[in-house]
Amino acid sequence: KQRRALRAIANRLKSNNQLDIIRYNINNQDGLNNLNNLLNRKELVLLKVDVDKKKQAKEFGILIAQTTNSELVQTVGHTLLLFKSSEPPNVISDLLVKECSTMTDSEDNIEDS
Repeated sequence: KQRRALRAIANRLKSNNQLDIIRYNINNQDGLNNLNNLLNRKELVLLKVDVDKKKQAKEFGILIAQTTNSELVQTVGHTLLLFKSSEPPNVISDLLVKECSTMTDSEDNIEDS
């Protein structure tokens, strides 16, 4: 449910131009530090990866998630959606709680029908 909620939040933020979209060159070590700092501040980041094949993008996403202690929410082609909960919780964490509770409420209503 959280992945679904995070994808919904990212979609909404992207349509409002509020989601950070980063182009990432896999050979740039400074990029990893910058990405980690951005994840700590923003929690949700869309990353466009410069690799040859889509399968490499997913493998790279798993590696990035492990390195930054974040979660790979989704991989679409060369684009990765990463989430890292921050302390104290950011706006994204608050939206995630609301989105998950909304999904649970709507599923309960479907079951009641």
